[in-house]
Amino acid sequence: MGSMEFLVQAAFYGERSNTRVQSYLGSSIPEAALQIIGSQQFQILVLLEPAETVASIRFLRTYTKKAAYFLWSFNSKRFANQQYAPTHPLTLDRHSTRIKANKKDKSSLASLVIRIIVARKFTLGDRERAFELLEHTRVFSKVASTTWRSKKSIGDALDTLEFATPKSGLLLPLRLLAELDVLEAGATEVGISALYNKKLRDNLLKMYSTCIAPIMKKCNASTIEKYHKVNVS
Repeated sequence: MGSMEFLVQAAFYGERSNTRVQSYLGSSIPEAALQIIGSQQFQILVLLEPAETVASIRFLRTYTKKAAYFLWSFNSKRFANQQYAPTHPLTLDRHSTRIKANKKDKSSLASLVIRIIVARKFTLGDRERAFELLEHTRVFSKVASTTWRSKKSIGDALDTLEFATPKSGLLLPLRLLAELDVLEAGATEVGISALYNKKLRDNLLKMYSTCIAPIMKKCNASTIEKYHKVNVS
């Protein structure tokens, strides 16, 4: 058996000289934690008994890998029940900091793209969900025409948005959705694995970096702030 590498997405940390407890969520370790790790007396404390966990799809930057949908990520059940867990790109709009939002944005559309990529198929339901998200964004709801609403085509939606707001952040995930929507008339779903080429992977990575990562960072920061107000003195 070879070596295994674990990515820690959440942790509490502090110094022995005081009782202050800090925490982080996400893959980027804060500088304060790195300084502690670099000290000579650095210790990692673990439970004597395994904690209950909740399994989920792992955190990746690109989800075109064949094993992307495996449940290889584990969150503490105790903290998950308290809604203290890293924001996941596949369930972005179900995060506690966004679930009550009336309007959607580019990250909502990007999260849908990633869910489609993980499923390795495009369905009629995905198309309808894309329309629903678009119509609830501030930008598209202002420029959508009656003609587009009757056609219900992602390609038409893309043309409409490119003409009206050529610099909109919605364009990148919408272009990917248009590329993935290869459903033929009368079909309810179609496999899309054959579309997973280098260009698609590069565009997905760009979409993740510009549309999803900043929102995840913001959501994680809000989660930490809320948790510490309630649970950490």
